[in-house]
Amino acid sequence: MTVVRSNSTLRNAVMISAVLASLGLTAPETALAQAMRPQSAPVQRAESTPATNGTSAAETVLRPGEAQQKADGSSRPSCYLLPTTPGSQWRITVTAGSDSWLQVGRGSCSNMTVDRETNTVWTLGWTSVTSRIDFASGGGLYVIKTWFRESPYAPATYTITAQQRSGVANTGLLPAGGEAGGWLTPGWTPASVSHEPAKGGEPLSRGNVFRDCADVCPEMVVIPAGSFTMGSPAEEAGRTASEGPRHPVALINPFAVGRYEVTFAEYDACVADGGCSHAANDQGWGRGRRPVVDVSWDDAQAYVAWLSKKTGHRYQLPSEAEWEYAARAGSQAPWQTGSAILTDDANILNAFAKTVNVGGYAPNAFGLHDVHGNVVEWTLDCMDTGYVGAPNDGSAATSGECASARIIRGGSFVDEPVLVRFAARKSVGQAMRAANLGFRVVRAL
Repeated sequence: MTVVRSNSTLRNAVMISAVLASLGLTAPETALAQAMRPQSAPVQRAESTPATNGTSAAETVLRPGEAQQKADGSSRPSCYLLPTTPGSQWRITVTAGSDSWLQVGRGSCSNMTVDRETNTVWTLGWTSVTSRIDFASGGGLYVIKTWFRESPYAPATYTITAQQRSGVANTGLLPAGGEAGGWLTPGWTPASVSHEPAKGGEPLSRGNVFRDCADVCPEMVVIPAGSFTMGSPAEEAGRTASEGPRHPVALINPFAVGRYEVTFAEYDACVADGGCSHAANDQGWGRGRRPVVDVSWDDAQAYVAWLSKKTGHRYQLPSEAEWEYAARAGSQAPWQTGSAILTDDANILNAFAKTVNVGGYAPNAFGLHDVHGNVVEWTLDCMDTGYVGAPNDGSAATSGECASARIIRGGSFVDEPVLVRFAARKSVGQAMRAANLGFRVVRAL
């Protein structure tokens, strides 16, 4: 079925500014997605220099059990974003050398709907003032805003801590928080965070493109931490039962995703180096920058193992959640083009009856190419019972029939638009090799 759209929707680009830390997070964990859990160990403190923009505060992902300590000589507020799951219970505490305030709400730092604040909840110590908010989450991302009064008699620092408390609440929940792409106001761009440089000295900040080795390593794009709603709404055309129930997913660490699907040139380097044993068949279409096809899930695993050893960095196939989060890039529409997609937008509908070179179509808002069509892509996950009991931290679901039902995403050049939607998912045996089946990689930062 071909979907026809009006001129007004031909190029609906969903522009997203994603939240990144600018107040000095501790060194990022190496895992691509760590489960959200209460921390029993003492919190770690990190000191940083305050942002200098006085018109809007920077937003920072605040991880459970982690404290942010910041020097600040003014009453200008600072903001944090807290990823949560429905029913989770939280205590937010800020301790400063003088009067301090806390607010919890939705939206962004510059346009916040306040749900709780601490104008009546505070405790006074000999050398510090502590403000505290307890709340039960409706799910999603919450804005935590804090500021304190400048005082010549007290240290110009504060420490803020988010602690997840035990148990799940069923009543008294705050309204659900935001999703990726939904919490920023138009025209407001947060500062980005730089992590340890990759080989070659490239700073790993949002949207940065880097390569861990010349020529044969895939180009990678840095994807920010954030949260989104995974799956499709009940009214989305073409939806299948396996695309529900929709559920919030929070990815608390940034990670990198292949800018393109892995190419024949990149895969052939693995074969030549002895890391991959299967020489993939190009179907007579050519190699080079065409996406590699005729590779099984195990072939893809051999490639990421070789790439990890070659570069000294952790590469792997994406989890389904990582794939959909990176592909959507903040969009809640079925496709990156909005409410419909044409053959001008992606290699679909068997328009050329074969693959095309990667990067020939416009990228999504994160800078990734060919998330719709060209080749369908392997993920780490296994099909089970839709998203019932699915992880909400970005990790892979591996409790299903893995050998016979590995999840593939994105659709291919032969597929109709309904099969290349962001939420569309299908499973095949992990030993399958096909002329429209390839993969892209992710890398831990």
